[in-house]
Amino acid sequence: MKEILDDVIIRRLLIKRFSSYKNTKVIEERTTYSGKVRADIVTVSNRICGFEIKSDKDNVKRLPNQIKEYDKSFEKNYIVVGNKNKVKVIQMIPSYWGIIYIKHKNKSDFTLSFLRRARINPNINFTSVIGLINSTTIKTIVNNNFNNYLNVSKKDIRQLSKFDLISLLDNTLNQSMKRKFLKIIRSEL
Repeated sequence: MKEILDDVIIRRLLIKRFSSYKNTKVIEERTTYSGKVRADIVTVSNRICGFEIKSDKDNVKRLPNQIKEYDKSFEKNYIVVGNKNKVKVIQMIPSYWGIIYIKHKNKSDFTLSFLRRARINPNINFTSVIGLINSTTIKTIVNNNFNNYLNVSKKDIRQLSKFDLISLLDNTLNQSMKRKFLKIIRSEL
């Protein structure tokens, strides 16, 4: 009898695969800034990538909301799916999302294959990406790299809430500075 493809098996395959990549950090279960969704796996290298797992035990009811939240938070996104939900999921996800398919190799062995590579997410939201890291780290990044651009003292930065600081950054930094900030975030996640 074939082993049922569940979340545990898929996670194990993804972590094994991505942990072998040079200069790639693998994070399990990262909550988005809104708190509405938790990414199953996040990888960080030259891009922050979110991975949503839909095992053969899952349904896809929450996927439309998950797509919206992933699109705000991650530079690239992948859906990871087994045979049961494959057709439904492919119809639901945007064309720039990647697709990883997990299939049975034999009774208890599975293979992972990329059906489609992810492209850069056009809906990324600067505030949502910053929200992936904690307040103390954001404040340290600001005080070490961006204080001159904000016209705010280090003391005032320390007293701001995470929400207020992210709002200040979003409203003050130009696109070039935001790209620099994202690059620093990749090293901090």
